[in-house]
Amino acid sequence: MGRKKLSSEEKATRNRIYNEKRRKEVAVPVSCPVACWSCLNPETCRLIPGSSPCIIVTKDGRFDLYESLFKCKSCDTTRTATVEDNVAAGYIPGTPKRTNFFVSFDLAEILYNFKYLTPGTSEQKFIETLSAVSIKAGTVGLVLY
Repeated sequence: MGRKKLSSEEKATRNRIYNEKRRKEVAVPVSCPVACWSCLNPETCRLIPGSSPCIIVTKDGRFDLYESLFKCKSCDTTRTATVEDNVAAGYIPGTPKRTNFFVSFDLAEILYNFKYLTPGTSEQKFIETLSAVSIKAGTVGLVLY
């Protein structure tokens, strides 16, 4: 007796449930300031995840992370990473008003080249392909809204 072959929808659901069970709070990877903005002590800041979810889409798929916070070890103050911090780390905001959705520079370059060097190809198929890459890697399938 063979095992039942799962449809792509069933696989996606299984991956999502599996990822939710093993999900850890991870901050968007950005560089910490050289010195604290409050006490000005050098190299005392560390990166910690905030409470707001943040979606990062790269050429490797979609990643559900959390906003980045900088916390000083000396004075214990906390500051949220700015859009400029995310851009410096290589992430472009998806829209000017939504600062919890970012696209990596490498994916933006791939999409640009895809769109202009291969006219007539479907952007929807590009998104579906990226979603398949995401699911195969064990991350969340791509849902853009």
